[in-house]
Amino acid sequence: MAIKHNSELQTGPEGCNISQKELIKHFSSSECYDNIFSPKELEELTEYMFNNTNDYHLGNTAGLLQLLGNFDQLFEMLKERLRPYVDVDIATAIQGNFFHTSQQYGIHTDTPERGAWEKENIPYKSVIIPLYLLPDTSKCGIVFYDQRIADVGVTLDKGVQTISHYDSIDDYSTIENAYTGNGKKVIIGDEMFPQSLMDEYGLKNKNRHRGLTVEHHFNWVPGSLMVFDTAQVHESTPGNFITKGGLRLSLFRSSK
Repeated sequence: MAIKHNSELQTGPEGCNISQKELIKHFSSSECYDNIFSPKELEELTEYMFNNTNDYHLGNTAGLLQLLGNFDQLFEMLKERLRPYVDVDIATAIQGNFFHTSQQYGIHTDTPERGAWEKENIPYKSVIIPLYLLPDTSKCGIVFYDQRIADVGVTLDKGVQTISHYDSIDDYSTIENAYTGNGKKVIIGDEMFPQSLMDEYGLKNKNRHRGLTVEHHFNWVPGSLMVFDTAQVHESTPGNFITKGGLRLSLFRSSK
């Protein structure tokens, strides 16, 4: 499926009067910072996840539980801890979820799904805080790709069948609003993804990764902090874990 654009409005998704220039204005490289949160802070966040949220979603695949609610309060709790790494003062709204999962996440972006775009808010940055990994000797990570998609949230599904609330794209060349981290517009091609990287990161389905290029791979280490463009294409790696938990917060800024 290709992203369908409103022929009467070429400036942004969902009929929003937002220029592509504005959407890509704050693009920058993904970053990972080690040892940001102490074991006590991770315990407090995990307790918040199970005791202070008020809603949950079960994922489209078995083994995924998302917990959400009371995130304005959560953001206020975390604001000063995040301030050195992301401009929290620019944020006008937040979205996100805690997650407890035994599965990897496929290739996707974190921008709002079709129909959920708030016209007054522009996707800015997202942060991920790994909370736990069981067993703690296991390994997994997240791959952040060079490509960003300045549009509604998507999953990239060349050659596979998926169930998603995002737009599922099987022909990447039809994506009109793909950019690099420096704001250069690009077409996601059909080049084969390197087998060496498939092996290094433990990725599956080489065909699905056609045209993508790796910006960074970060290990899943509880207490670290990952910061990336909400529109950035990324996926988690399968690894050898039994379960892991984390927090994603997506920050939005004003379109005015």
